[in-house]
Amino acid sequence: MRLKRKTLVGIYFLAIILLFFLFVFFNNNISKTKSYVYAQENFDPNKFELIAANPRKEVTYSKNVASYEGNYALTYDQDTFNGETIIYKLGDEIVENPINVGLYKVIITVEDKVWEKDDNGHDLELLIKPKPLSIMVSGANKYKYTGTKKERIVSILDENISDLEKESILSYNYVGEKYGDLENERPINVDKYNLVFNVKDTNYCIDDESIKYENDLIGLEILHEKLEVIADNLIVKYGVEYKPTYTISGFVEGEDENVLIKKPEIEAVFTKPGQYQIKAQNGEAANYTFEYIEGNLTINNYMLEGKINGNLNEIKVLGNFSPDCELEFKISDNKELIKERKAAYETRGLGKLNDREHLVFDITKKSGDFYLDSNFKVTISGIKVNKLFRNSIKIIAVDKYNKVTLIKNYSYSGENLSFSMPEMEGTVFILTEELVVALILFAVAFLILLIILFSITARINYKRKIKESEEIKKSKNNPEYIWSNKKRMRK
Repeated sequence: MRLKRKTLVGIYFLAIILLFFLFVFFNNNISKTKSYVYAQENFDPNKFELIAANPRKEVTYSKNVASYEGNYALTYDQDTFNGETIIYKLGDEIVENPINVGLYKVIITVEDKVWEKDDNGHDLELLIKPKPLSIMVSGANKYKYTGTKKERIVSILDENISDLEKESILSYNYVGEKYGDLENERPINVDKYNLVFNVKDTNYCIDDESIKYENDLIGLEILHEKLEVIADNLIVKYGVEYKPTYTISGFVEGEDENVLIKKPEIEAVFTKPGQYQIKAQNGEAANYTFEYIEGNLTINNYMLEGKINGNLNEIKVLGNFSPDCELEFKISDNKELIKERKAAYETRGLGKLNDREHLVFDITKKSGDFYLDSNFKVTISGIKVNKLFRNSIKIIAVDKYNKVTLIKNYSYSGENLSFSMPEMEGTVFILTEELVVALILFAVAFLILLIILFSITARINYKRKIKESEEIKKSKNNPEYIWSNKKRMRK
């Protein structure tokens, strides 16, 4: 019985609540019906009054249907009236559910009663304004040139916008100071770029608060990559044309010198023997800077000079010498060394007993280098050789390893002796074979003398015979000759 009593109390309580809600519902509908019926039955246009809080209602786009409701109050005979119809027009088109951005004309009607303006004559309007986007630009804003595309990360932060919608709502371009608007491309080349945003959906807009840059890193900048240009070390002979070269490195993405606006260059400005620092210059590139590193240019010396034999003999040696090369020329004073080097050429049959030494001197390298690619061209002044022996000059070079060279070709004029010899350190012997020459000259002179004596004797005999012949002719008519001749015949 107790359970049944509680159940009945609960049922009664629910029934009371249900009756209360039904009463409220029917009461509202009855009042509206009464008001409408009252308006239908006792319609007096002058008893309607529409009061607009603002003739233009402004709302922000939200994807939901916008309404002019709540912006005005409509009464009939001072009682609230709810039976009106609201019509929205966008241009000449009637829009049943205004959602998208635009300025809608609002028309409120009750049967034949129409309101298009407020009491002050202002049009009733519903303005749906674009919704400002919230955009975040993040990621690094400075890169070195790599030959590949760079970009910032652009995000729309509005939660109500899906990822698929974002592409149709917003686009952006990079505009460079140098390259201008890249349109739909991403930056590759060195420049400073600004992001220019374009809202493609008219329901959205960008205002002063829309765009935020992470860490205040605005725009995008691509910086030059560095190329290293090293001038190649170069050694050249004096007087020979040369073209300096360089080695360049640092290109990215498989690029090479063909991408340069202007290739670096090194001018061949040095001509005198010496050592110089050279480097490239004047390279131009859109995406690279240049670091120029010096190289060494060596123009070898071509002539070394010296004096020997108490400055009586000047010597000039033409060759290919490093700028710091120094050769010492001096009269040989090491008797053992001279004896050894003499033996080196005498064992090869080049020595003669009658050789006369005119000059014996050593060549010693004190510093630097000479190069084994051309002979020394030597000129020595003050070499005095008798005219009789000028064709008997003999030049023998013995290097420090006792390698012997007989120099056959030379020129002698005005006490100047010129010849070519191997580049070497060692001893040079300048000799004349005077005894042989003297014997030859004596033999020639003796032969000439014999010829002269023979000629004189022959001439004397010839003259004597002629004289005898003439004497015989003269004596044929002489009586003594005839008598003697007869006696000879008798016998």
